Amino acid sequence: WATPRTARATLFYRIANLEAQVTGIHRSAYLTSVPGARISDAAGVDGSFYLSAALAYKITPSLHLRLEGLNLTDEPSRTWEGLETRRLVDVQWSGRTVSLGLNYTF
Repeated sequence: WATPRTARATLFYRIANLEAQVTGIHRSAYLTSVPGARISDAAGVDGSFYLSAALAYKITPSLHLRLEGLNLTDEPSRTWEGLETRRLVDVQWSGRTVSLGLNYTF
């Protein structure tokens, strides 16, 4: 099944040794099966919006520092059954992920 509406936007900024990036991804609700597994007319997944960001700084030509955050909105994935009732079947949270790293090039 296809998602009726999907959109992605990325803003990127670079000045001297600093880079910044913010990305937003929207996905509308979509069906996963018709009929549903538990004697329902359909099953599907709720829509979602994910926001990610990254900052990178070039300390020297060989040494780079990067801070990155994924799923900053802490958006869960929700599955449901029944087109009219949308009975909740499952909720999964991957949570926010933040990482900091150094990269050295020889």
